[in-house]
Amino acid sequence: MATNVVFLRSMQFLGGHLVTYPLLYKLRQLFPNDQLHVVGTDPVAAHYESTPWVDTYIQAQCTRKKLAALKGASRSFVLHYSSEQYALLTFLRRIGVRSGFRNGRVSDFLWTHRWKKDPNEYLGLANLQLARQLSEFCPEAAARGAMAALAENADPTLPLAQVVFIPGGGAGAYKRWHIGSYVALADALKARFGMQSFCFITGPGEAQEADYIAGLGRADFHVARNRSMADIARLCLHARLMVANDCGPSHIAQNVAGKYVGLFHEHEPQWFWHRNGAVALTPDNGTCDIQSITVERVAQACGRLLSEA
Repeated sequence: MATNVVFLRSMQFLGGHLVTYPLLYKLRQLFPNDQLHVVGTDPVAAHYESTPWVDTYIQAQCTRKKLAALKGASRSFVLHYSSEQYALLTFLRRIGVRSGFRNGRVSDFLWTHRWKKDPNEYLGLANLQLARQLSEFCPEAAARGAMAALAENADPTLPLAQVVFIPGGGAGAYKRWHIGSYVALADALKARFGMQSFCFITGPGEAQEADYIAGLGRADFHVARNRSMADIARLCLHARLMVANDCGPSHIAQNVAGKYVGLFHEHEPQWFWHRNGAVALTPDNGTCDIQSITVERVAQACGRLLSEA
């Protein structure tokens, strides 16, 4: 049995792991009978071994363990784009297919398959490009397929909504559009476009926001509090519109390839998938104050997306 190995970059926040899911899904599709091992330096096995695609997560912090993880591998996919060591390690192990980023490194010539690193390309899409060097496919279809696969394990009783809001921001308040602005946006979408149901997806860091929404007692509001990745995927797949801050679960929303408005405190091209049906909004007053993004601007962006076929 052949083995595929994916080397992760070390990422502090959830979003850095979620942007790998479409690639892992596609590798399982391309090589359904092969083993798929994911190798990283952080203790994040739960993020990967709980997915439908990964057989084993290997934590390897030293060169010896990284080389050991490559033993018997047929193909390697390296998500690092600054380190020199991974092209050399995969070459020394004589891996037949070595797919990595070309980024002006001395060792870039060692890749058998390569994609030029572009700092303006969404990370999830860039990761998929490594697999596209082996077989052509539609990246959006692969990303949506990954989210649909996740959703197969969702709670089927969880109420669905026309609009999904994701008001998180694990890195801090500077990334969080105010929860009151989301409520005002819901009222605008209801009045102008007839939206009737709204789901607020919150995690452990948004307990105050979740309590606030629940305390409003509105029949058109539902709080999905501390839900699984599968549940979040199911909610996003069934929504007509999604609006999110720059946070981990926003990448599930982006990867369902539906109508999406992302709110950012500054231009973050690596964290936003620029595609049809998606809009990124940043402050337009020369600041990095996400609260300066007005409800009216967001409502207009939502309206443009809702009017598209």
